[in-house]
Amino acid sequence: MGRYDNITVQKNNGRRYKLTTKLPSIEPSIDDIYIIGQYGDRLDNLAYKYYGRSSYWWIIALANNIGKGDLVVPVGEQLRIPQNTAKIIEEYNNLNG
Repeated sequence: MGRYDNITVQKNNGRRYKLTTKLPSIEPSIDDIYIIGQYGDRLDNLAYKYYGRSSYWWIIALANNIGKGDLVVPVGEQLRIPQNTAKIIEEYNNLNG
C-alpha cells in the first residue's frame, strides 16, 4: 500500500488532483527503536530494513520531523523508528479514507 492510495481524487476543469493528505500523530512508544544516522542512510532504506517496506519511509520521517524533500538521513542524528506501524497505518487510513 502506498501512502497516496486512499487519497480522494478531485477533478477541476478537466484536471485531476489529489486532496491534501492528513498525517497521524506518532507518539513515542516503549517499543520504538532508536538509532544514530550513519553516512549513506536513507529513509526508504531504513523503512525497508525495519518494516520490510521502503514505502513506509514517511513513518520514520514524520516521527522525526525530517525528510521534507530529501530521503537522506542526517549523519549523527538520533532517529526514532516507531514499531507500531499497524496502528499508524490504521490512523492514517481513518484520517484519509
